[in-house]
Amino acid sequence: MGVSTGDQPGRDEERRQLRPYRRFLAILLAISITGLCALILRGIVRTLDRLPSTESMQRLEVVDSRAIAACAEDLERLEARVRKAGGEALALAEPAPAPEDFETVANTLETERLTVVARCRLDEPRGDVALEELARAAVGVEELLRAYTLLVQRHSVEVRTESREIGEALERARTSLRAR
Repeated sequence: MGVSTGDQPGRDEERRQLRPYRRFLAILLAISITGLCALILRGIVRTLDRLPSTESMQRLEVVDSRAIAACAEDLERLEARVRKAGGEALALAEPAPAPEDFETVANTLETERLTVVARCRLDEPRGDVALEELARAAVGVEELLRAYTLLVQRHSVEVRTESREIGEALERARTSLRAR
């Protein structure tokens, strides 16, 4: 049950000869893994960085009562536009709504919401009740937009599934009728 040591010198020589190739493969593997990680990280950053932040947008130096009233009107109009866009996307029309189309509209509306938030500095803590309520309204518009986006995505999947199942059932019925 002993191990033959006669093969050991030949095996050591083979390992020594293959060492440069192993190193090359190890380096190649490390470069490949690093490149793959960089691509994945780049994709994540691009996904997270699609919308601008409020820090990069135009801000008013002083937010007076006229600016607050204008922001309130802008948020009210924006909410109406979000509801309209969501309703149109969810309308029962053929074909099923494409979630990508609504996502483009949603990104535009979210950018407008961020513009209002930045302009009136709604992302900064203040003691003013009106600004706090406007900040709540801006968050509400964001949540409404997010809810419509999820509804459109879910609706699209369900409508396509139902349409496919209906088509398959009708085809089976036609086949059955032809066989009679």
